[in-house]
Amino acid sequence: MSKNFLICTPIKKSWPNDKKNNLFFVSESAVLGLKGIHDRYSNYTINDSRWINKKIFSKDFNFLIKIYEKYLAILSKELNKYHKKNYSLRFWRILIGPWLSTFVHIYFDRWQNIKSTIKKNKIDKCIFLNLDMNLFIPYDHKNFIYLSQNDLWNQFLYQKIIKIFLKKNKIQYKGILNQDINKELKNSILNKFYKKNYKTDLKNKIMKSFNYVNQKNYKFFLYNTYLGFKNELKLSLKTKQLPIFYIKENKSTKKKFDTKIRLRLSRLGSKKNLFEKHLIELLGSIFPKIFLENYSDLKTFSKITNIPQNPKVIFTSNSLWYDTKISYHVANLIEKKKSKLIQGQHGGAMGLVKHHWPEMHEIQISDHFLSWGWDKRKNKKIKKFFILKNLQKYNKKRENLLIPLKPRKRYFHSLESSSGIESYRLYIKNINLFLTKLNKQVINKTILRLPFNSLDVKDIDFYSNLNGKYKFHSKDNFNEACEKSKLIIHASNSTPLLETLSANIPTILILDKHQHPLRSECKKYFELLNENNIIFYKTDLAANFVNKVWSNDIENWWNKTKTQKAVKLFTEKFARKKNDIVKECYDFLKKV
Repeated sequence: MSKNFLICTPIKKSWPNDKKNNLFFVSESAVLGLKGIHDRYSNYTINDSRWINKKIFSKDFNFLIKIYEKYLAILSKELNKYHKKNYSLRFWRILIGPWLSTFVHIYFDRWQNIKSTIKKNKIDKCIFLNLDMNLFIPYDHKNFIYLSQNDLWNQFLYQKIIKIFLKKNKIQYKGILNQDINKELKNSILNKFYKKNYKTDLKNKIMKSFNYVNQKNYKFFLYNTYLGFKNELKLSLKTKQLPIFYIKENKSTKKKFDTKIRLRLSRLGSKKNLFEKHLIELLGSIFPKIFLENYSDLKTFSKITNIPQNPKVIFTSNSLWYDTKISYHVANLIEKKKSKLIQGQHGGAMGLVKHHWPEMHEIQISDHFLSWGWDKRKNKKIKKFFILKNLQKYNKKRENLLIPLKPRKRYFHSLESSSGIESYRLYIKNINLFLTKLNKQVINKTILRLPFNSLDVKDIDFYSNLNGKYKFHSKDNFNEACEKSKLIIHASNSTPLLETLSANIPTILILDKHQHPLRSECKKYFELLNENNIIFYKTDLAANFVNKVWSNDIENWWNKTKTQKAVKLFTEKFARKKNDIVKECYDFLKKV
């Protein structure tokens, strides 16, 4: 007799051997592709994300703000006691905020996946792997992000949650060899994204060469500004400094786990609220070592590393989200009231989508936030600025239709109401529907661009079966790929959209408005683009338009006075371009 098995990840040891059984996947992250081993079972069902319903997402977003703020305050007090400090809430927000918020969001997502799957279906069995918790305690936030995209780590997390909802007699345990554990732990999709090649090795060598100059007395701490290599070099030279492209990290020290503080942190949760109770229990157990036992690594890094020790201004765009040691150094400088923090926008969805956690966090921690053109009247921190990284437009032969593909990060980890919570299954299905409506003439010139050279088609081609039908390419960088294309099609409201519009390259966005809710002040701009055939809310209408203008009307459509007016109004608000962006940045730095 067949049984219903709960499946959390693609790890085959956690699946039943008998193919006569039925599989219930807690999310699409447990399925690797359109065709696979899951097809061999009697039946399988994939649980839909709770956040397909955007009204529920809005409610959850506000709930998670409260949870985060509550435990940020509680943990800040505990960490001050533990380290014998009296740091402000802002200090701890900069240092532990990125990890704490990401952990809370991930735990909530996995919690809801389990809860809804068990509630909707009769589950007979779930196979657990015997896993040691110590393997899953991250060193810092970057290490945690890599773990969050790892199958074994997610198996561990799901098992912790399943115990709360499933009876013991329905759980079956399996052993797993150490060699298999070590193999699985290295298997994060992010390892593929950031795989080094000869170009990156050469670039790293060039960047490291600047590190031999003493940078400790620099008045401006410019790091990961999002300006790009050349412009960051120019900006540094304007400030009479050499750029800080590379920061050498001190080695971590081996410390024993402080079980006493971890146990204390685990007991901080509300006993009345089941979610909070178990969230904090696990939080204490897998709290990053660098915030507790390895805290001295932060202090050592800040003191001995060749970085500015007393800068007037810190200007960064994305280093304070992932780099814990830099975050500590910056938090410490701000705490001593030595420096002002300028945070630059580094994502296209910022200022556009209804809910965006990283944007909210980065505005909170900064003294000045440089947007790409938008502002909020009530928030004086936000400065209407310009898009920091510009695409260059040259007069090359353009013949392709380019569709930039976003990477499939199988496991959710970024809380924002656009691509951050979008189902990849629906995203790639949308692209597939568009492609099937294009005529042969257009298809012959269509390029599906892989986002990273190291990725394979199978890392993208999920639930679509696009491989073999269309041309995939990733050798050119994004700028070069755009230069060879007479039309760019975006299927995601993200950074590349703003880059191509800002460069005035013929662009179309296909968007499901129900799955990508916008801020009320942005809607009129999107409707203006819709009226001028730059945004389409239905794939068939977009394909019909492309077929119509492809041969000789793209330039006529794009250069119409009405079309150009719509592009200008939109980019002035969300992707303002400045030819001399270095001068604008320098002038702003001097004023701070």
